[in-house]
Amino acid sequence: GINARVHGIIFGRCCLRKQMWHLVVAFYLCYCLAYIAKKLWQEHKVQQLQEQPPKVGRKQRVIVIGAGPGGLTTIKQLKDEGHDVFCIEKYGDLGGVFFASNEKGGVYDSALLTISSHMMAFSDFPPQELVRWWGHEEYMQYLKSYAVTFDLFRHIQFNSAATKISKDGEGWTVFYTYKGEERHEHFDAVAVCCGAHHVPYFPSPPGIETFTGEVHHAATYKNSRIYQNKKVVCVGIGETAADVVYEVAQAASECTLSMRRKPWVINRNPYFPNYPNDLYTTRFRWSANPKIYDFLLTSYYWVLIHVIGIRNPHARVQRELCEASGGGPSSQFLVKNERFIDAIVTKKCQTRGAIDRIEKDTVYFQDGSSVQADMILFCCGYISDITLVENIRISNVREMFKHAFHPKLGASICFIGWARPNTGGVPACAEMQARYFALLLSGKRSLPANWEELTKAESIRDTAQFHNSARLNTLVQYSTFMEDLAKLIGCQLPLFSIAVTDFKLWFRLAFAAQYPSQYRLRGPHALTESSMKFLSRVPFAPYPFTLRVVNVLAPVLTWSIHVLSAGFLFGRPLSFDKTSLWS
Repeated sequence: GINARVHGIIFGRCCLRKQMWHLVVAFYLCYCLAYIAKKLWQEHKVQQLQEQPPKVGRKQRVIVIGAGPGGLTTIKQLKDEGHDVFCIEKYGDLGGVFFASNEKGGVYDSALLTISSHMMAFSDFPPQELVRWWGHEEYMQYLKSYAVTFDLFRHIQFNSAATKISKDGEGWTVFYTYKGEERHEHFDAVAVCCGAHHVPYFPSPPGIETFTGEVHHAATYKNSRIYQNKKVVCVGIGETAADVVYEVAQAASECTLSMRRKPWVINRNPYFPNYPNDLYTTRFRWSANPKIYDFLLTSYYWVLIHVIGIRNPHARVQRELCEASGGGPSSQFLVKNERFIDAIVTKKCQTRGAIDRIEKDTVYFQDGSSVQADMILFCCGYISDITLVENIRISNVREMFKHAFHPKLGASICFIGWARPNTGGVPACAEMQARYFALLLSGKRSLPANWEELTKAESIRDTAQFHNSARLNTLVQYSTFMEDLAKLIGCQLPLFSIAVTDFKLWFRLAFAAQYPSQYRLRGPHALTESSMKFLSRVPFAPYPFTLRVVNVLAPVLTWSIHVLSAGFLFGRPLSFDKTSLWS
């Protein structure tokens, strides 16, 4: 009898627990349905606003400083809005850092872009070929084709260098030299498109002034000829340095790579041939919370190194560098070029930590070791030197709204090209900045009422996220940056509505790479038909099984926590800095 009563109590409790689970499931189903209904209504209201007849824009006289990729797309977007555009370029041809000449140096001979062709291209001029890696000459040809197609050359005055920009009433006076002659003109608005890669950064280790050899910077590197049979110390590792270190190591009698901090290295084609690494920058991947994704991926690498073991020496060195980088891929700049690893594996390049001091021809490192050197080659990147505007010095581009609009200068002057995504291309971000700037000048869009507060909040967020690359204040998270600007422009995709009406398209938008052409499907100056055609033929990037688990599990865990927190926090889900698959 006692056993029967005990079993009855247990059975009753199990039934009660079962009923509770039914209630919990019902609650979350209701929450999800309410959330979907809310998003559909929001997208409907946004679509109604976007379908209203466009305002008649005002025409302004605008100067664009610089004819690199950022400058070219800015001219194009301003032309689309009917503005009167004049561009000055310091050198004798377009291309910016991709233009090489005896006068300015420029890219090195063997340079291969670290962003694939489809992600490096502009949304209004996608390449017709299959996705691949462009060399710098091929990319220059693409830029010239872009300029010819949209008749941009007639707006550009070459051999003209800006020297100063000063506020002049409601507009701006720009001072520049043309073939040695000083000139100045008044403009309604200014777009500064010099970019962040024109002032090399030279560290100053103690004793550098006593060094008896030669000191160079990778900004002037063309090939390894001058390093033949020399003892060379390369300082710093980035995407350019990955090529430079490899080439120098083949030519030098002794090559040492000094790294203050180990990098997170990604292979150009990480898993399969002909599938570049940026094809994995999908909305689904970026919907994961960065901390969850980083934890899962670093744990996977730790198991590979310390439990399973990696027989391939290249893969082992790469994973060890990633493990020693101090964080996951979401917290730092990613070196999307593994070429230098071959020099380490073949013992042609030895690695050391940061430089402690230099005494004549000897370089001492913080780990206590030292080497003799004939040459020091700094591969430390560039500094963001924005000193053109009179009485304003911008030392941190995160002080500007979307890295483009300074609180003290307003919307009539824009800095384009100072947003560098940790994955994805600078030109795509520059194009979105330029589209927004053109609409602002036309009066069809306006800066948010709280844009200064938004700037501070975004600066705190990005500084915290990219804490392992503190010096690179141009870094942004590609997906978040593009989606935020899409909202401001009015070309954000209503993914909830698309999932209901065209699931095939939604699937491509969610699980294929976040190509710039997606932002021409709707909104101002949409190219719906050509963008749909382009997106219908781009490939999906396949994953190996183990990494597929990581890349699926991270978003699933993120959304599980998101839904759970909705119940436990009374409808206030945990806030993640992410781009949703649905918003």
